[in-house]
Order: sequence, then structure tokens, then C-alpha cells
Amino acid sequence: MVRDGYGGRRLLATGLDFRPVRFYAQGLSIKAAKEITTSCPYCAVGGGQIVHTDKASRQIINTEGDADHPINEGAPCAKGAVLYQLAVNPARVSPTCSNAPPNSDKWEARSWDWGLDRIAANIKRDRNASFTLKNDKGQEVNRTTAIAHVGSAALGNIDLSNSDYILIMSSNAAENHPISFKWATKAQEKSATFIHVDSCLTRTSTKADIYAPCAPARTSPSWAA
Repeated sequence: MVRDGYGGRRLLATGLDFRPVRFYAQGLSIKAAKEITTSCPYCAVGGGQIVHTDKASRQIINTEGDADHPINEGAPCAKGAVLYQLAVNPARVSPTCSNAPPNSDKWEARSWDWGLDRIAANIKRDRNASFTLKNDKGQEVNRTTAIAHVGSAALGNIDLSNSDYILIMSSNAAENHPISFKWATKAQEKSATFIHVDSCLTRTSTKADIYAPCAPARTSPSWAA
């Protein structure tokens, strides 16, 4: 395979010319689509995503990693790579179900739009009713006291790269959260010590400076220590 003077690539042995493919890619539907940045909702890593929507139908037509996002730098994990299917999937169960009226022992079909609108309305109701502008010391806090956590992406993964010691317990982060784990390896490159406590020997264990195996369901004493 060689690169020609037009920015295309050709296989000399077969005569295949990839320039038409390149020109076709330039005319894909995302070229005129609306671009929105968001975060992957699957875990607390919070990898950046770019979502393209059709301006007319407002339907999602493409998702991809956001190269400008500081967490994943454009590289989604296996879950983030299929984020498109979270919204556009013919196998998705629809409609969803809800008890009606509340506390009833009967169920009735409801649409996903109904469910999302109801969740949003309840969150907004509780947030407004419990919102605190300032604490007892007069400090501005702008927080709600009725909601502990909604959604995900609450971890500052980049901070891992500046850590001196990293402790991962009962998690195979190397395979399940590769984007977050990338920052742990960068800390190792700066001489950080990485400790893995788990009952299973996993890929995360092989990357650790210290692997501390423990009996199944016996990690609680380690947490207490």
C-alpha cells in the first residue's frame, strides 16, 4: 500500500484506488448535521462524546468520541463506542411500564417520552424545593439537599495521572474502564505506586506494582484498614 499525491491510498498489486471512498466519506450525512457535545452515561469515567442529529427530524444519526475532551481524548471504550444504540435500537423495549395510579397493583403501558418527562419533572420539583443558595456560614454553595446523585461521570479521572499512590479494589479497571485506567498508567510512568486488591487475578493485577490477593468477599477488612 502506498500514498499517492492526492492524499489517497492504493493497493498496487490489485489496482484498488481508495480515493473515491475518501470523497464519499466527505459527503456523509453528518456533514450538515447539528453537532452536540455530551458525556457518556454508562459509568463514572464520563468520556466525552459528539452526537450528530438530523436538523429536520432531530433524530440521532451518529455518535463518536470527542477528541477535545480531556478525559478520553476522543477514544471511547467498548461501551461508549456503541452509545448510538442507546437511543437508536430496534431491539429496545418499548413501551415501558408504569404502575397507575401510584401504589397501584396494576400496570399499564407508557412511552419512553412519558417516562423521561416524568423523571425530569420530579427531579426539578425536588431540586427547587430543597435548593440551598448559602450554608449556615453564609458561603455560596448552590446545592440541593434532597438529591444525593443523579446520573454519572462524577470522577475527575485526570487527577489520577498526578497521584503518587493508586489503590484499586475489587475492580478489573484495565478491561472494564480502560479510559480511566489510562490515566493510572500515566501516573505509573511518573513513578506512582499502583496497588490492586482483588480475589481474582485480572489484567489489572498484571499491571499493578503490588497485587494483593484476598479471599472472595473479604475485601471489607481491607477497606476498613
